[in-house]
Amino acid sequence: MTSAIVIGGEGFIGRHLVKTLRAQGTRVIVVGRPKRDAVAAEDLHRIDLTDPTAVAGLFDSFPGAQVYYLAATTRPPASASGAGVADLAMSDIVPLLTTVEVAAQAATPPRCFVRAGSLAEYGFSRVACAESHICRPATVYGATILAGTGYLGAMSERVPFPITTARLGLTYGTGQSQSFLAARLLAELSAGRPVRIARPMDRRPMIHVDDVVAGLMAIAQCASPPPIVNLAPDRATSMGNLARRVIEALDASCDLVCLDPMPGPSQSLFADAKLARRRLGWTAQLDLRQGLARSLPVRSELAERAIPAGE
Repeated sequence: MTSAIVIGGEGFIGRHLVKTLRAQGTRVIVVGRPKRDAVAAEDLHRIDLTDPTAVAGLFDSFPGAQVYYLAATTRPPASASGAGVADLAMSDIVPLLTTVEVAAQAATPPRCFVRAGSLAEYGFSRVACAESHICRPATVYGATILAGTGYLGAMSERVPFPITTARLGLTYGTGQSQSFLAARLLAELSAGRPVRIARPMDRRPMIHVDDVVAGLMAIAQCASPPPIVNLAPDRATSMGNLARRVIEALDASCDLVCLDPMPGPSQSLFADAKLARRRLGWTAQLDLRQGLARSLPVRSELAERAIPAGE
């Protein structure tokens, strides 16, 4: 029986990945943060990823597993003074490097190590960014993720398993935090509440979580995966167009959305996904209309009930 360790399996993407893997007959070990509320769940382990002894025990207990690493802070608190940047780097990079170092020393190392990165590593660009594109992250989050990618690249020749960072497009879908615009639009507009959009002309490649899960699993199944790969659609949508698509999906009133642009130029990002098609046979299957249809509030509530608590 195939085993998979999903580190960060209680998060948004993690819950969907866990559910899909289990549906395919994989034994899934969910690794969560030690300070989260205790819940009853199958194969849930709360581990401090900065503790080498605890991490070693995990890999000794589940030898030769696929490893999916989804434990990054996706919405760090903003600070005009830059406070908290060092804390973010410590909380995201040290656990990642500790996990990889300890996994490499296991008697039976993991079969592969698939890490969720972000297109934010590239920064803003009006040309489609391939994996070889020079990265100039514009946010602390993007810089932190990019630092982890750099460390993993430097370690890749010294570990006995392939490491891949999947640079994900702006992911949306069932169960996402409303700190993300797509989830907030779906929740607020379905309840008849207004939403203000401060950057309607900003463009991002938006990808449904089901396509992300399929891409991560394709990496794990690849005999020789690339060290970095974009998982994103070729097209980018504006945040204003996203709002219009949500209005259409919900049959909501256009008056509920206020486009209130902030001063300054728009900030856009485009992705080149040719490498994923060529090496993984993967391409995003759901366009924005189809993805939003899967994410409607009623469908979301039903889907969430199907995900056991704590995963």
